[in-house]
Amino acid sequence: MDAELLFQPFSSRGSSSTLGSVLLDELRSGLYENLFVAVAFATSSGTSRLCAGVQEFVQAGGFARFVCGIGNGVTSRQAVAHLLRAGAVVTGVALSGGNLFHQKVYRLVGERRGLLVVGSNNLTLDGLFRHFEASTLLRLDPLLAQELAILDEPLQLIEQLQRDHAANFLDLTRDSLDGLSQEGLLIDERTRPPRATSEVDESDESEQDQQATPNRTRSVPPITVPAPPAAA
Repeated sequence: MDAELLFQPFSSRGSSSTLGSVLLDELRSGLYENLFVAVAFATSSGTSRLCAGVQEFVQAGGFARFVCGIGNGVTSRQAVAHLLRAGAVVTGVALSGGNLFHQKVYRLVGERRGLLVVGSNNLTLDGLFRHFEASTLLRLDPLLAQELAILDEPLQLIEQLQRDHAANFLDLTRDSLDGLSQEGLLIDERTRPPRATSEVDESDESEQDQQATPNRTRSVPPITVPAPPAAA
C-alpha cells in the first residue's frame, strides 16, 4: 500500500496538483474496471469536466456508480444529467432534520490495482480543481486480502446504510429529473442567480445554505444519529 497526501491545488514542489486531474488520468489509464464515488455536492461545473473521462471508462467496459447528496440546495439536475449521459448509475441520498450526506470518497478498482481517495473534494469545479483541499490517496493491491478489504469497506458501508434506510436512497434516472427538481431535491442551475465568476458552485456551500432546502416539498424519513456532546 502506498499513501499520498494530495494538498490541492499545489504539490509539495509548488506545481499544480488537483484531484480532478488525478481522476481523469486514472480513468483513462485502462487499469480499472469499477468506479465508485460518494459525494455531498455535485454541480455541472464539476461533472462537465469529469464526465468525458467517465464516459470513456464506461465505453471501455467499466462500471461507474455515483452516490450524491440531494435536497441540499446544491446538487443539480444538470450534474446528474451529465453523469447519466456518461453511462453512470446515479443514486441520490435525501436526509432531513438538518443532517447532510457529506462523504467525499472516490474509489477505482481493477484486477491488479486499486485507488481510494478520502478527503474534502466535492464533485464541483472548485472541489476538484480550484479550492484548497486535502485528500489521502491510497494505492492498494486488490490481490492482497487486507488491502482489498480497505478498498471495499466504503462501498460496503454505503450499501449497508442503503439497506437500513432504503427510503432515503433514490435511483436517479432521466425520467425522474423533472419530478425531483419540482420537489426541491435537485436544483435547476438555469434558475439560480448567476455568480460573479459565472459558476453555479461552492458559493452556496455555507453551513446556512447547506441546511436550507428551498422549495423542497418531498418529505423523507429522518435517520437518528448519536447526539453530540454539550457545548462548553
